[in-house]
Amino acid sequence: MLSVLKKTAKYLLARRDLRTDQFWQDALSEKTMVALGYHRVGDLAYDPFELSVGLDAFEQQMLMLTNHPFLQPVSIDAYEAILLGLDHYPDRIPVLVSFDDGYRDNVEAAAPILAKHGIPAIMYVASGVLENGALWYDVIADSFSGSLQKELGEKLGLRGLYSDSVSGCVEAVNSLPENEMVEVIHEIQAFGCQTQTKQKYVDLEDLRQWLAMGFDIGAHTVTHPRLTGLSVSAARFEILNSIAQLTSATGRSITSIAYPFGTEMDFSDALIAGLGDCSVRSAFTTVPGRNTPGRNMLQQKRKCISNRQFRRIGTDFCETLFFADVLAWATEKSIVRSDSRMALRTPME
Repeated sequence: MLSVLKKTAKYLLARRDLRTDQFWQDALSEKTMVALGYHRVGDLAYDPFELSVGLDAFEQQMLMLTNHPFLQPVSIDAYEAILLGLDHYPDRIPVLVSFDDGYRDNVEAAAPILAKHGIPAIMYVASGVLENGALWYDVIADSFSGSLQKELGEKLGLRGLYSDSVSGCVEAVNSLPENEMVEVIHEIQAFGCQTQTKQKYVDLEDLRQWLAMGFDIGAHTVTHPRLTGLSVSAARFEILNSIAQLTSATGRSITSIAYPFGTEMDFSDALIAGLGDCSVRSAFTTVPGRNTPGRNMLQQKRKCISNRQFRRIGTDFCETLFFADVLAWATEKSIVRSDSRMALRTPME
């Protein structure tokens, strides 16, 4: 009940602000830039990580981005050029649309919608899927929904990693010491090659189709580990090897990456410093918020989008909540309880 009340209060307060041109003009004057992060696109019966967006919702969101008078979807090259000051800040807020991991439905379902509305996009591919066909955490998730739970559970149980939940198993693997984590990830991915999980991900032909439609690709490591669980040299290897594999497979120069998982726990100052002599121009997190020209190119904020975020009572999709999150409205103003009433205060008050 409390979450419903908070979401309703957020909706009412955000609607007031977002309906004014002044809100958008202020964002423009601050040279706001935003990045959106998607994963799967489609109406999934099983979505354990709650990272999917339904087809109708995705098309509605892309249509809103295209038609909005203050927003302008841009390519990764244009986004980087503005951040670096190599191109002028446009008269509308630049929005980057991105996809993580390398799911096949990005090509089959999302790409036609993007092309229909003329929206550029970049797919951050964990390059190991081109060889192994599956990412380890998805193998764990799929085992929970099918007959393979017992078999994989026994494998994880022997290492003391089994949990009753998908997220518990994933976190247990991410918490392992470096050598054991790498070994377990490879074991799980090898197991996944025998399952249907590999059908979720792109192959080389899918990537070529994506590129032929005018979209871009970036690197998302090889095996999608938690990079802060590795030494800086091992993390660099994951990133550089992913770039090399994708460049070799497609002939495209890769200059942008996305950190696996991408929270503040999943990258570090040491890792960012370790990328300084690489060919990486930009790196994206999943830390929500706005970007501006001059911000650290290797620590770009990005809002992850999923079905569950923008619902409110009476509707499956709320446009106001979508734009409030896209423009990081809640970082500018916060909802607090005062005198038994909901009040609006800035974070500094």
